[in-house]
Amino acid sequence: EDDMERRVLASYEELYRCQWADTKNNVLDGLYEVLQSCGEEVKAAWPMVLAMLKGVAQDMEAQQVQQAFMCLKLIRNDFLSALPIECLQLLLTTVGSFGLADVDLNISLTAITLLWNIADFFGREREALLTAFSEVGFHPPSHGEGGGGGGGGDRGV
Repeated sequence: EDDMERRVLASYEELYRCQWADTKNNVLDGLYEVLQSCGEEVKAAWPMVLAMLKGVAQDMEAQQVQQAFMCLKLIRNDFLSALPIECLQLLLTTVGSFGLADVDLNISLTAITLLWNIADFFGREREALLTAFSEVGFHPPSHGEGGGGGGGGDRGV
């Protein structure tokens, strides 16, 4: 099942690499529809999906960036808690890529809001995330360790 999932989504990725804008638009429309109709069943292909969306943001083609951002918002709104723990860093860098994209100010600002929402999710699900991290052998630094924010005491958010 995971292999089939990867092959199907790899075909989207391959089609997106073409030179024609209308084909790229159709691929992103199709990806949105797949996520909307059966995104809860995506398991092993999340890294491919996120990497593809990040690449679209970095291409900075306005129409495709808008379509890809719709996919990203759908992932954040409907599938954030279903993403494998290994995908969280890629999710953050993908959202960040949309924040840096100069094609649409509204997308950039909404990406910043998405980052805040994701940070809020991390705060609410802290214990579950720490457990999941330890299961994959990653141990994030505790509050007292490592680089925090440089200077000035406790900053409440």
